[in-house]
Amino acid sequence: MFVLMRETLDPQQWFRSRAAVRSLHVEAIELLYSDFEHPTEMEPFIPFMPAPAGATPGMTGLEERVCKYLTQRWQYFWVDRDPERPRGNE
Repeated sequence: MFVLMRETLDPQQWFRSRAAVRSLHVEAIELLYSDFEHPTEMEPFIPFMPAPAGATPGMTGLEERVCKYLTQRWQYFWVDRDPERPRGNE
């Protein structure tokens, strides 16, 4: 299980700091891709699939795409959904 502390951790830093277990992350992503019957939205994160048009290929590109995704989800789950953060017309 991975725990992200929203106050102190950058999701890209978290992913890159775990180089020793990165192959496990990739294996887990591949298993999920298979278990969920190959959803197209996961293709950018699958090493054996072609890189999206204009994206960096190989493991460097895969890492870039995973980090971008983690950053977007981090924003959604920890910032946008923060109950203490003031909303637009509230």
